[in-house]
Amino acid sequence: MKLILGFLPFLAFALISAAGYSKLALLAGAVIAGVGIVRDATSPGKKPKTLEVGTFILFSALAIVAWLAGVDLSVALVRICVDAGLLVIVLATIAIGRPFTLEYAKERISPSQWTHASFVETNKVISGVWGAAFAVVVAADMAFWRHAIPVHSIAIIIGGALYAAYRFTNWYPRHKREQAVSQR
Repeated sequence: MKLILGFLPFLAFALISAAGYSKLALLAGAVIAGVGIVRDATSPGKKPKTLEVGTFILFSALAIVAWLAGVDLSVALVRICVDAGLLVIVLATIAIGRPFTLEYAKERISPSQWTHASFVETNKVISGVWGAAFAVVVAADMAFWRHAIPVHSIAIIIGGALYAAYRFTNWYPRHKREQAVSQR
């Protein structure tokens, strides 16, 4: 569930941008990500998560550019930038060997399991599935921007991709545990 909270800035962005306020949506995303960083930084034994820091940087940079340029960018174009930025964050964490889901998973299991190769591998797979979902989201955003698909189709595609990643995130660790038990 805490993983889903990491995506709260994107949800706020999506809702506000759907109303046609791309600059305000970027600002809201930055503020919500910033609140998450402050919450973790001030909580005993916690530190800000990579997803939250990356999200704050992404939304802040886009908001600054949009406000300083004084241009109202199309909501579709801003969505592409935001979703592509999220995809880059996720892929970067996998590429450096620290998949973003590790930080959330560590909150749910004992520290003795953190160094197991299967723990890290499971999180690489889960982060990869989220990366694939975000790639679908970016592709849907681009198709919508080019007027290749209607708005209700983009909602179904994006919702389906994110729901599938969420369900996989809940299923895969259980599956791996059951598989390990059956191999003993």
